[in-house]
This record gives sequence, structure tokens and C-alpha cells, in this order.
Amino acid sequence: MNTDGSLNERYLYYKNAIIYSLHHPFGKGAYAFYFAQSQFQNTYYYAIDVHNDYLQIMLEAGIMPALLFVIVLVMQFFQRKILLSKS
Repeated sequence: MNTDGSLNERYLYYKNAIIYSLHHPFGKGAYAFYFAQSQFQNTYYYAIDVHNDYLQIMLEAGIMPALLFVIVLVMQFFQRKILLSKS
């Protein structure tokens, strides 16, 4: 199994998704990555989504909802950690 190719592809997806998100900070809606790939690709690839939930939310809904998503995840992590330490 060649993981190097997959790793390079994911890196391209992530890099291009971040660049596109910075140009569209309020998001571009559902399937934004799929429909807009050709606008920001520097090499050819075909992907329906970014394969990263945070970046997918940032592309589709915008930067602020993505930050809210991360904040909620962090809060849940610390709440669960506190509950487990009390047990």
C-alpha cells in the first residue's frame, strides 16, 4: 500500500481548501470543495470533499462557524475529562 501518494493528495486538498476559505470567509455552501476545485487547483485531482471535517465546515459555512465547531469540541473534551477525573 502506497501511503505517500495519499498523504500528498491530502496535503494538496488541505492547502487548497485553506486558500479558498481565506478568499471566501463566509463559506460557499454545500459541496463547495467539489464545485470549486477547478478554480483553485494547482494540480489536477478529483475529490468530492476535503476529507477533514474542520476544513469542510470552514469551506461550506465559513470561518466563524468552523471556529465555533472547534470551541464546542474543546469544551466537550474538557467537560468529559473533568467528569472522568471525578469518578
